[in-house]
Amino acid sequence: MKRRTKIMAVFCTGMLLLGLAGACSAGADDAGTGGSGAGERQPSHTQTTYAYEVQELHAQRDGLDIYGEIYIPQDAGEKMPAVIISHGFGGTHTVGQPYARALAEHGYVAYCFDFCGGAASNRSDGSPLEMSVFTEQADLEAVIAMIQELDYVDQDNLFLMGTSQGGAVSAITGAAVF
Repeated sequence: MKRRTKIMAVFCTGMLLLGLAGACSAGADDAGTGGSGAGERQPSHTQTTYAYEVQELHAQRDGLDIYGEIYIPQDAGEKMPAVIISHGFGGTHTVGQPYARALAEHGYVAYCFDFCGGAASNRSDGSPLEMSVFTEQADLEAVIAMIQELDYVDQDNLFLMGTSQGGAVSAITGAAVF
């Protein structure tokens, strides 16, 4: 079961990134097509998009406050898949906001947060002098536990995503937790 979850997480993350890349380029014109002539087949893009709500949501680890923002799709179902987005070294939750918006529009709960001590400008507790990959792993584990407790999150469809060091922390944590 553990191995299946890890494989699905890697597969779904890859598919998710491909889907987001397609969504970002969906509005671009195809060069050289010249419009819709007779007999040309036009692709059908009938994806459902959802409105979403953004809320502050804090997790706790060893008495430290972890600041985050959760993006909750509206009318996307009772239990929804969730993606936790981790920023890279020196970054903040704002790095994940474009991803979170795109994910929420497609029916995923998305959570961006600041690692404790991850940057001088972040909104979580902690000092950059006390931060390490291991404290970031502990932060992410606390966030996972909090997200799994939300009534509207499908616990069997929880995915980790990260940029730069946040990607490394996501991989380490995924291997340890899932």
